Amino acid sequence: MPRARGAEPSLLLPAALLVAAVAAAYATSLPASFQFDDWNVIVDEPRVRSLRAFWESMPGIRPVLKLTYALGHEAGLGVAGFRAVNVAIHAANACLVLVLATWLARRHGAGRAATGLGLLAASVFALHPVQTEAVTYVSGRSSSLCALFALGSLLAWIRGRAAWSAVLLVLALGTKETALLQDSSDTFGIKFVAAVTKALKKGGSAPLGEADKQAATDYLMTGLVAQADAIKAGMDVNDPADRALRGKLLKALAAACSADFLAHAKDAKKPDADKLATKLAKSHATLAKAVGKAFDKAAAQGVVYTGPDATAISDALTEFVDGFVDLTETGVPPGGEG
Repeated sequence: MPRARGAEPSLLLPAALLVAAVAAAYATSLPASFQFDDWNVIVDEPRVRSLRAFWESMPGIRPVLKLTYALGHEAGLGVAGFRAVNVAIHAANACLVLVLATWLARRHGAGRAATGLGLLAASVFALHPVQTEAVTYVSGRSSSLCALFALGSLLAWIRGRAAWSAVLLVLALGTKETALLQDSSDTFGIKFVAAVTKALKKGGSAPLGEADKQAATDYLMTGLVAQADAIKAGMDVNDPADRALRGKLLKALAAACSADFLAHAKDAKKPDADKLATKLAKSHATLAKAVGKAFDKAAAQGVVYTGPDATAISDALTEFVDGFVDLTETGVPPGGEG
């Protein structure tokens, strides 16, 4: 995979402009009070009141996120300090978007206009009102900090630094468990497009043009998000046991999804229907076992779960993977037009 070039001097001024714009946009929010879940997960949560309390509460979910809260309390940050950290994280995210968007523009032949296009994309990301919750709502740090590590992981992967990419992905997972689906889908999408391009250059028969590559990426992202949303529907964000259950279900789903795609990839190289069926059956048996174990533990803790059961999760995954495999063979998304 081609490596992205390092940050060029031309990006320093755009990055500075982005940081200044973010600071100006959110400066008036700093003295506002804590809101909603802030009281439960930051102010009144004894496990993040100090580093010692944090350490004694481990292992637990979202350790990286909770560590930032504990560090904030140790540093004596008030509400303005906690929110200033959120603003800084968002500014860093905007700079990462600038680097990624500029690199992508250059890859597609934008030439001298690449920096301007990158700045435009990053400005929309930085200043769009949809970002407000992740910045001004202190508890929204789970999303912005997760994005920071996920974007960093993607950039490291593009630059060929697999080890750093893996480390940053782990940090993203330690911040918010849904990073596993988001980041793994990004990585898989990049590998998929690279594999198809390589096949075409070697005279392969995969009938995917530029439009179909985008359709494949859209199908991948939409399908993964839909399954994640189904599992998270109705989650009680104030119940640690319920959040832990959804995290385990998402982790099991991601593992099965990866195993299914890998099985199909190997089958494409050396077709063997029986071997493929065996691998898929094993993957879904492992999924069912993990889901069942998570359900049993949650039930013992009094969690009332109303989402999809093991069979529904498995069936949805099969339909999603089969649809994607069909897309690679036909160049037409299921239900779409060629």
